[in-house]
Amino acid sequence: MKINGSGPRPRHERFSFRKRVEVTTPSGETFRTQSQDLSRSGISLSVNAPLMQNGQFLELHAEGLGDVSGTVARTYDGGAAVQFRELLEDVPEGDDVIRGLDKLA
Repeated sequence: MKINGSGPRPRHERFSFRKRVEVTTPSGETFRTQSQDLSRSGISLSVNAPLMQNGQFLELHAEGLGDVSGTVARTYDGGAAVQFRELLEDVPEGDDVIRGLDKLA
């Protein structure tokens, strides 16, 4: 089944990335949460979905990542996926990054 307006989803390798993230909404509301994983195109956050809505623009600051902005691509029980406005040039290195998350499972 094809949904109008949908196209092929770019898929980038995901990495476990457990860092605190400060989230700022367009209204200026700021809250802190934790990231779950990261790719060049987005990040998943542990958060109560009612705090975020699909399509909502967010500004994020995460240790090891810096400042990025994006849009909530989807919400799910216990979290939300945020698609970055621009692809990351590189995924951060460090002890909290587990390479090859897509290959696990």
